[in-house]
Amino acid sequence: MAHVCIIIAAYNAAPFLRDAIDSALAQDGPDIEVLVVDDGSIDDTLAIARSYPGVRALTQPNQGDGVARDAGLRASESEFVLFLDADDILLPGAVRAHLAAFAAGIDMVLGSNDVIDARGAFVRANPLRLRRFSGRDVALGLTPCFSQCMYRRAALERAGGVDGGIGPAADHDLHFRLLGRREAGLCHGEKVMLYRLHPSQQTKSPTRLYRSQMAAIEKNLGPGGPMEDAELLRAARRHWARYYGQFIPQEILRALRTRRMSRAMAGVAAYLGNAPDTLVGTARFVRKRLAPRAGTRP
Repeated sequence: MAHVCIIIAAYNAAPFLRDAIDSALAQDGPDIEVLVVDDGSIDDTLAIARSYPGVRALTQPNQGDGVARDAGLRASESEFVLFLDADDILLPGAVRAHLAAFAAGIDMVLGSNDVIDARGAFVRANPLRLRRFSGRDVALGLTPCFSQCMYRRAALERAGGVDGGIGPAADHDLHFRLLGRREAGLCHGEKVMLYRLHPSQQTKSPTRLYRSQMAAIEKNLGPGGPMEDAELLRAARRHWARYYGQFIPQEILRALRTRRMSRAMAGVAAYLGNAPDTLVGTARFVRKRLAPRAGTRP
């Protein structure tokens, strides 16, 4: 049985998949398996995965990356699991850093990352401090993405695996169910991966992200949810409305300029439906943009 399984869910990922697979195969550590789950791609994704002798490749009809990740989880038997997005890159020593951070009572670990562009050029750093965290922290702004984390398989199984129906907030939904109110997550702070920004990724729609995020929050913090807490739910709604209030107006303007009216109307509905908190987010964004930079005259 592999000690660690790196699961790469991939859909039409040919432009970046080799970088992801190469970074996974380059990891040093005890008995690492690399598993690619092709989610019904219509490009060369499956052929690329199968071209690596050291990679196990599965394929399924297109059902979304959440379903693909869960299929990879069920097809593996490792003690620890790392879900690597097909457009991200693990840094050398990432698996070793994650494993060193696990201790009694820790179900998942989280590292820092850098952000790169489509060509691999550095955009910015995202350093994280050493800390324990719980589902409450996730509700109020901590956002571990899958590629930054490693999980105990036993904890993933207790949580019920990855929910493929929740959309792009599947990572937050999993973390609510896996952690609950327990501080069973540990951020060790070591830099472990490169998060790639590119035009085709699903995170390009703040409205879609916001709706998926709120669905995960309502599911887990709302009535009957595993973390049911009316006060925390109100605080989380307020936090994320203000956060996405910075970005949804920009998406609306882009959609109007390109005459994508359905996207523009969806953004308007999300923005106005969650006012005045979205307005507060917009005001903060504008104030930050207008603030004089250090060393310049006002």
